[in-house]
Amino acid sequence: MSQPKPHVGPDRVLSYTPDWSSVDQHVAAPEWFQDAKFGIYHHWGVFSVPAFNNEWYPREMYIPGSPVNLHHIENYGDPAAWPYHRFIEGGQDRAGRHVRFAPRLASAGGAFDPDEWARLFVASGARFAGPVAEHHDGYSMWDSRVNEWNSTATGPRLNLLELFTRAYREQGLKVLVAMHHAYHFTGFFDHVPAQPTATLRKLYGQLGSAAENRLWLDKLKEVIDLARPDIIYQDVNLDQVDEATGLEFLAHYYNRALEWGTDVVATYKDGFNNKGEVYDYERGGPAELTHPYWLTDDILSTSTWCYTNDISYHSLDQILHSLVDRVSKNGNLLLNVGPTAEG
Repeated sequence: MSQPKPHVGPDRVLSYTPDWSSVDQHVAAPEWFQDAKFGIYHHWGVFSVPAFNNEWYPREMYIPGSPVNLHHIENYGDPAAWPYHRFIEGGQDRAGRHVRFAPRLASAGGAFDPDEWARLFVASGARFAGPVAEHHDGYSMWDSRVNEWNSTATGPRLNLLELFTRAYREQGLKVLVAMHHAYHFTGFFDHVPAQPTATLRKLYGQLGSAAENRLWLDKLKEVIDLARPDIIYQDVNLDQVDEATGLEFLAHYYNRALEWGTDVVATYKDGFNNKGEVYDYERGGPAELTHPYWLTDDILSTSTWCYTNDISYHSLDQILHSLVDRVSKNGNLLLNVGPTAEG
């Protein structure tokens, strides 16, 4: 059973304030979202460069004795001397190769073509698509004013979120922006030693609780203003963000959507509720037909969300079964793909 459309009468919400009684009035799953059924997003970023194990490489390379740590030492050096940010700034590996996250557009002689991605996603039947605009590693895939560790100022020197937003909307797709940055400062880099400069402390989530909560919100406000996303997907640890800060995000996003005249979706795995937001099951879902409307995110690969050199994939039958199962139980499927570092 579909949720009702927003009111059009005099009692329609005219603005939201940052408290639960206000944001709970937001329609969590608008009609267009319930009709969409299938979307695609992509884990692609600095962690795609080593292409080893999974997208948690930046965390695990600092855990002594872990497979990633041993791989990193063998191929790049000790993390104390060859830290994660070397994949952003560029450096030589032990074989003498220069490594850096620096995909080039096809129009500039590279392999990255966001328009080709958009056409492929539409041909697959997707109705919405978008990038992981920031993963747990704290690297922003847009021209950020609040985070100097971004794809415009470093690496590819491209506003990747803007490129994806334009390409996907031109193909008629609704735009999703995935943000995983709550975990960035709530444990992801807890094995990284204290950093000597403010900019490195920002990258490794060491600014302190008040500053980190502010940065979490400021990054969301930037992607809202840049991409006008139809969906903002968020990963774990929203329950460790200050409640007032989380409510400020919801009110800001919903108020901007009122200005745009669009119905938007905010998803969550923890920290919010399903009155105004859509619950997301990671790689799973309920056993029975379930209300209210929900989402699951799942992977095309059998083991990792980002590209790795030994990646393997689920069969077409498995993916189709997953889609049919989720839709039959009142949910949408958001399928992840993992492009190579070159795009």
